[in-house]
Amino acid sequence: MKDNPDLKYFSVLSDLLLKSIRNQETNVSKTLSDFFYSAFRQVREKFKNKPVVYPESYYELVYKAIEELAILKEKRNYLLEHRTAGEIWLLGELQNSEISEKTYTWMWRNLMLAIRYEQDDLVINHWETCNQYYNYSLPYIHEKYEYISQNYQVCNKDVVEKRVKERQRFFEFHYALGGLLTYKKRYKCLKRIFDYTQSEPPKYELLPETMNEIFKFYVDIIDPYERKYSWISQVYPFPETSGIRADSITKKWIMSYMAILFLRQYSIYPYLITMKPLDFPPTPNTQSEIKQLADSLDFFKKIICEHLKNDFLLKSLDLDFISKEWCSENQKIYPTEFIDEFKKILEKEYNINALNLPIADEKVALFLNSTTRIIEENYEKLKAINNETTIQDDT
Repeated sequence: MKDNPDLKYFSVLSDLLLKSIRNQETNVSKTLSDFFYSAFRQVREKFKNKPVVYPESYYELVYKAIEELAILKEKRNYLLEHRTAGEIWLLGELQNSEISEKTYTWMWRNLMLAIRYEQDDLVINHWETCNQYYNYSLPYIHEKYEYISQNYQVCNKDVVEKRVKERQRFFEFHYALGGLLTYKKRYKCLKRIFDYTQSEPPKYELLPETMNEIFKFYVDIIDPYERKYSWISQVYPFPETSGIRADSITKKWIMSYMAILFLRQYSIYPYLITMKPLDFPPTPNTQSEIKQLADSLDFFKKIICEHLKNDFLLKSLDLDFISKEWCSENQKIYPTEFIDEFKKILEKEYNINALNLPIADEKVALFLNSTTRIIEENYEKLKAINNETTIQDDT
């Protein structure tokens, strides 16, 4: 890669671009920006149906350009901000390119840079592009059925499952971003994120619509046995955090953001009959999942109580209308009471299932086999007593 002449030219032009940003030579920056826009697109075109991995110098250029733009106090180069901090170069526009883990890592570094310099505009540029990317490059793929062997079967199962995982990964990244903004108390930036939409009536692509979406991710994050998030601080490092407690701190702030999203549900106006922002999530399928969710609600309630006492947070996010009086007047359940009621629902369902769930055939077979083995082993030990020899003398 180092001997590639294209990358040598790329490196030289990168230095010229960074110098033009530093000197605020916007005409030069625009010309070079057009070149790099094409260069990134050419790399993406080589990765059809697989995650795009750029050369290291490409990622470094985006990062350094964002840093130069963040340092400047005067905002003159909006196009370049949109293409770098807005991830246009990395994600493309309407090209359906797949995001690699390496690209996710550099996107996180770029956001950390913008937040470090307290440049909310750069974060919003990212959010705008990612809303469009999620909507047009990661649309939901519906299952297709074919009549095979006298049955209708899903013929695109692999494609559907792959897209579901891609959408979940994309949402996870932006939940982590929300946690980072909450950690840094960038509430005004969160408010701009909450208000951003590209449609009327409003639809917020990267924000949950139901309580079920919130609690589903929350229970995964809080689960200490969820291997995917065991080393979350290495995937989403937060500033000023390190050492053995880094993972728990990262999780705590992401869960804090989930609690903010919970309160945000009270601000959603349902303009469709299908929209039910304050409905209880459905009960999980298994007993272990029900118990895990029920046990985790006390901590979630604690976070909500902290948010409800944080006047600055509530006012910054326009959530200061939430009160017991408002909930009573609008026939809404108060947030803490919502958690209490939800926990009662889960516990009731758990107890009903404990009495009525049929015993699994595997458990019955295991019981019979183990019982037989235990009886036979003990019978063999007791056979020594069955001695027909006449006992003589004074035994």
